[in-house]
Amino acid sequence: MKAGLSVLDQAVVSATNFLTSLLLARICTPDEYGAFVIALSILLFLNGLQASIICGPMMVIGAAKTGDERNGYFKALFTGQLILSLAIMTAVFLALAVSGVIGNEMRFWNNAFLMMGIVIPFVQVQEFFKRMLITSLSMGKALAIDLVLAVVQLGLIFGLWRYGNIDLLIDGAGILSAGTALASIGIATTASAIFALWLTRGFLRSRVVDFWKQIQETFVYGKWLLGTHFGGIGFSQATLWAAGIIGGHVATANVEATRLMIAPAQIMLFAGGNFMTPFLSEQFSRGGKELVFVQMKKIIPLWTSFFFSYALLIVLFGEEMLDLLFNEKYTGVASILTMWMLVYVGTAMKQLPGTMLIAMKRPDIGMMVTLSVGAVTTLLTVWFMSLGGEMWAVFARFVGEVLLFATFFFFVYKVFYRRKSKVIKSQV
Repeated sequence: MKAGLSVLDQAVVSATNFLTSLLLARICTPDEYGAFVIALSILLFLNGLQASIICGPMMVIGAAKTGDERNGYFKALFTGQLILSLAIMTAVFLALAVSGVIGNEMRFWNNAFLMMGIVIPFVQVQEFFKRMLITSLSMGKALAIDLVLAVVQLGLIFGLWRYGNIDLLIDGAGILSAGTALASIGIATTASAIFALWLTRGFLRSRVVDFWKQIQETFVYGKWLLGTHFGGIGFSQATLWAAGIIGGHVATANVEATRLMIAPAQIMLFAGGNFMTPFLSEQFSRGGKELVFVQMKKIIPLWTSFFFSYALLIVLFGEEMLDLLFNEKYTGVASILTMWMLVYVGTAMKQLPGTMLIAMKRPDIGMMVTLSVGAVTTLLTVWFMSLGGEMWAVFARFVGEVLLFATFFFFVYKVFYRRKSKVIKSQV
């Protein structure tokens, strides 16, 4: 039941993001859509800092706590989350000021990068509440706050689209733009965060015991995830950033528009991670690595059959699907779509041993592997993009996923067959 709710929740999130990006890709010029993609990718990178330092450790450490102890832990981390979000937003505005973006003549609501900086704390607070609920395995409540986000965000986006031909801006730009789309995301996450706070208000009344100890315990674990996050740039943002720097916004639009077609695969990837990480962490605390492997044997057949079936569908009908969704605006890039599908099959296979290492409290391995393989993948992405364009940049990502899967699998094998699993002392 909870696994099903996790999949449904991720379906809501992915559908919301998919429809938002689809409308922008269809209505805006490739250059405008490319600006939105770059700004959103920076926002996701910054959210990765939050996931590494706060949410990731919370889903592992918090899963082993219960009752008032867990609520006190959540309250301590919420304070840390507010400090982190404000620090990130301040750093972003300083960077924008230095780069001259803030002084641009464009209207602020049409400036994608400025709006990205404004919405950061709202997006991150909403994400904190969602991860807190997932850690408690309250999948129904997590689904509820994402439904609120979806209704508000899509309502605003469709409203902007409906009145997109009315010339309300002095510079003549349409209402639906990269900047106004990001503003809509900020408003929607704020509404969702307020609703989430009401759902989870009980934890605020809890007493925090040893605040700094709780923060330190989280950071000790999180530093490994932070290293993994920076290594993961090669698997998440490098393709988009290389396309944007070398090929411009239009090349970025080609890369992202084709990736949108893999939405069902993304749903399963994120839903699987949302469910498997706290679930397997709980299993590890109860029965050790042997119980983790027992549970994984039940997951693997369903996991692999879904991704390989969807890959076959993309290979057979990918070009027709592209023309249908984007009104032939991105005709001729079907090869990039096929390559993206191979990437996501590799990502799915990699996620199985990767999640097991996190659940078995070996984030040090994850960081070491992701940093090294991620650096290689980033270099390959830049090199391949400069030599062969967008399709070869995506191929570099596929190479990285295969290397990561092989390395994670090797270390899982080593951890399982050692007599005593090495666990980070602070997490015992």
